[in-house]
Amino acid sequence: MNSAPTRSVPAAAKKISKRRKIFIFRLVMRCVISVLSVAVMFLFPSQLNILKGWSFFTEFSVFHLLWLLWMVDMALKLTPSRGYMTLGSQKQFGKFYIEAKNGYDREELRSYIRAANKRAVLVMLAWLLLNAIPAVLRLLNIIDEKWMLIVTLFYYISDLICVLIWCPFRLAMGNRCCTTCRIYNWDHFFMFTPMVLIPSFFSLSLFAAGLAVWIIWEGALILHPERFWDRSNEAIRCINCTDKVCTQFCPKRKALPSKIEK
Repeated sequence: MNSAPTRSVPAAAKKISKRRKIFIFRLVMRCVISVLSVAVMFLFPSQLNILKGWSFFTEFSVFHLLWLLWMVDMALKLTPSRGYMTLGSQKQFGKFYIEAKNGYDREELRSYIRAANKRAVLVMLAWLLLNAIPAVLRLLNIIDEKWMLIVTLFYYISDLICVLIWCPFRLAMGNRCCTTCRIYNWDHFFMFTPMVLIPSFFSLSLFAAGLAVWIIWEGALILHPERFWDRSNEAIRCINCTDKVCTQFCPKRKALPSKIEK
């Protein structure tokens, strides 16, 4: 008796891209860094003095290294280079913009951006509401600065989980993938939101840098919205994807430009 035919998966679909491998490695390293950081907090509490005022400049802590790592990561967001970053976070730069060969409808572009902006506002409000929970706990002194840093480390890991595994923001924004994501470079602003309630140079400088990345991203969207839509920017169309970080099994139908979400 013949067995039922099985559907073969193309070898290309099974292959994990080089950049995805890099991101998986980065996720593993973020997990290791976060676990070690939490261990240091509880085993060597004096290391947390960096979270107090200007102690950043008066005594060394292993968290200086974490601060430097995060600052470098944000600096790379503002550097037009594909060596480390994906196109999703680099589409703000004209260097990577490829204008649609057949042109595009500017009114359609404005409609798309307006719809995306509405969704982005709702995501921002939801994020601030979510972070109101640890904020209230901190203001009531139920938790201390250490726990605000732990929340930040949790966001640090969650950021790449969203890229590699599952992303609630993708559902909220209606994105096809990370490459077309309207809020891709909001990650550090989101990550360092808990830092606002820690009165120290360490925490506030991180939040300020994350805010700067957010402002520059939003400024690029205002000045050059065509770079953020796959009907006007061929570079971010699925068929031209070279990253293959967020998904490895894009069917051909996803090569089509995104629909306008109203």
